[in-house]
Amino acid sequence: MAGASDLLQKNKSFLFGISTFNRSQRSHLLKNASRSQVLSVVEIILNILKNNFKIPDTVFQHMQKYKHIFRRIIEKQPWKRRRELLVKIAGVIAKVLKRILNEIYEQFMNDEI
Repeated sequence: MAGASDLLQKNKSFLFGISTFNRSQRSHLLKNASRSQVLSVVEIILNILKNNFKIPDTVFQHMQKYKHIFRRIIEKQPWKRRRELLVKIAGVIAKVLKRILNEIYEQFMNDEI
């Protein structure tokens, strides 16, 4: 998990930007995301689907509406295609990140101590 934590730490400001910016800013941010930034979001989605990160039931139910897109995002494919899919569900990604980013970084801080 050390590689994943490095990736998430490196893209911390990008992830917080997605969770706090308005719709147009978030869309612009995701459309211009680098490979590393896209993979950090994919890593979070994968960990949510593996139940490594706990999210509230209301957020998970909202994610259920887009489960086919989440599945496509975690499939092996070029990162630019994943980026296009992330732009489509930017609002959902923002809601998820708002709920779990603090938990994620608290876990990393506890692991480093």
